Amino acid sequence: MKSKVYLLSFIGLILAVSLFAGPPNWTVIGGTSGSMTVIARVDFFGESFTDELDNILGAFGSGGESDCRSLGAYYPTPLDFWYMTVVGDTYGETISFKIYDTPTDTIYDCYETVSFESGSMVGSFSDPFLLHIPSGTIEGIVTLSGGSGNVQNVEVSAGIKTVNPDITGYYSIKVVTDTFDVTASLVNYHDSTLTNVVVVDSAIVTANFTLTPIQPGTIQGTINLVGGSGNVQNVEVTAGDSTTHPNASGEYEIGLMPGIYNVIAHLTGYIDSTVIDVQVLENQATNVNIDLYPESTPGTIEGNVSLIDTKGNVQDVEITAGDSTVHPNAIGDYVITIQPGIYDVTACLIGYTTETVEGVIVYEGLATTGIDFILEKVPSPPNWRRITGTQYSMVVMASVTLNGQPFVDDGNNKIGAFGPEGVGDCRCETGIYYPQPSDFWYMTIVGNANGQPIEFMLFDDSTNCVYECIETVIFSDNATVDTVLTGSEPVDPGKIKGTVTLNGGTGNPEDVQIIAGPAIVNPLPDGQYTINLMVGTYDVYASLGGYETDSLTSLVVNEGQILENNDLTLNSYVIENVLIWIDGNDVHLSWSGPEGVIYHIYHSTSPYTGFGLPFYSTTDTTCIDYGAADSTKYFYYITAE
Repeated sequence: MKSKVYLLSFIGLILAVSLFAGPPNWTVIGGTSGSMTVIARVDFFGESFTDELDNILGAFGSGGESDCRSLGAYYPTPLDFWYMTVVGDTYGETISFKIYDTPTDTIYDCYETVSFESGSMVGSFSDPFLLHIPSGTIEGIVTLSGGSGNVQNVEVSAGIKTVNPDITGYYSIKVVTDTFDVTASLVNYHDSTLTNVVVVDSAIVTANFTLTPIQPGTIQGTINLVGGSGNVQNVEVTAGDSTTHPNASGEYEIGLMPGIYNVIAHLTGYIDSTVIDVQVLENQATNVNIDLYPESTPGTIEGNVSLIDTKGNVQDVEITAGDSTVHPNAIGDYVITIQPGIYDVTACLIGYTTETVEGVIVYEGLATTGIDFILEKVPSPPNWRRITGTQYSMVVMASVTLNGQPFVDDGNNKIGAFGPEGVGDCRCETGIYYPQPSDFWYMTIVGNANGQPIEFMLFDDSTNCVYECIETVIFSDNATVDTVLTGSEPVDPGKIKGTVTLNGGTGNPEDVQIIAGPAIVNPLPDGQYTINLMVGTYDVYASLGGYETDSLTSLVVNEGQILENNDLTLNSYVIENVLIWIDGNDVHLSWSGPEGVIYHIYHSTSPYTGFGLPFYSTTDTTCIDYGAADSTKYFYYITAE
């Protein structure tokens, strides 16, 4: 028996269909041999119907709206008529009229008709033929029987028409001839409806209403403090927009209009409690008793942080557990006060390794000690990027000192030159060091304008810091300058911040890898990320398996600057047009998807479990599951990364 093969669809296709109301698509028929003229004025609920807001008047034969014979052209006041050339072939056939009213988005039938007679005219410029929409009036008095409502806020509705009464309660609604349910409603009053109100042409129908107020109900109960030293009379009990406090016995009562409410009890030092979907009925009490429990007594996480390279400042280290972040003191000791629970504790400092201790248990009122960290320095030279498109250059040969010592090419030390625009205006990304006996840095500096000041910065690998130099030179094409440069104050690093969004797929924002220069970080669960960087120009890349990579280019980080809103969006790979067929004992699959990715193909005998490792991986968009076409039922699953 051949196997049954199923394909699991993990990329959904959503088709959205929206219906929009609007003017009808009336189109005059063609191929007729005769025509007549109709000059008409249209009475629409006692007022002249004009072409304001793209209103339409149409003439129709026996075929209805698909048998349109004319679309009128309106001539405004003082003429105030519609001019229509009505086409047709059959003498004596009945021509009816319809209007489309834009404000109500409704088609109405006119009462009058004419007989088609080619060459004739119905109505004239001075005495237009009168068309009218069959209509009548519903009127009456609305009375409020008690309560504090305002009768002018009552809404009286019949069909699509809604009006408000005047101060005496009188209302009047002009409606087409029909049978209506007429309703009067006001907030906090019972609705009143008269059914089967028949309106004939030109009639006035009376419909009076008396509205009675809705009586409130109550939520009542007792608040019980289970432990702790709180005062029950300070508890805030809230439902809707109403808040009250219990008495000394914990009893409370809130008057509310009928409806569904969430009841919330809050007291500082206690855990909030919410009872959802509490129904309040008219003139009835609903009992809701609530117990409040004290918040747990916090515990502490304690330890010490030490830096292998003593040139760093241990007080700048960030120690994080949950939502709490602290800095150690001068000797590296730290304390985090936090609610009981299990935490991953992380220590980080720019330019040093980030270390994490997982699964640290904090007990109520107790100290968890010995959570120590040793951070090693990680070289993180700045990313200086020389500008392009320049036409001039000069040479600077400099003897450089930092902190009174010669600054040499030891490891990752760098020297850069910059124009008036700062680090985004790099004129030489790194000089070439010539050791003793020469002991100078050789730099080729580019530019487009003579006379500009050129500043210098040093990156010292041993301190993992950038320093500004005191001296400057003036740019001059083809010049060679011998100079002395002295490093002075360190330059504060900057930050790049933003949010990563995953579009589709089942990925986790915390697993996204974000790279900028030497820095690699992962976002928080909500996708927000922060990268601490030396001054320089950086490209930022975000990547995650199963998603297209996104990037931002040439972000300039200046001293102490925070670059906000550098958001990245990763779109999941789309696999579509999947085909599956059996050839002999083999199952063949093909699909379409992005190029340059690796596809993993899984199969299982269950639609939801048992897929395990892929049985095949490929960069192609085809796969053969050899020998799978036996009596086994298989389900297939395809991913891309």
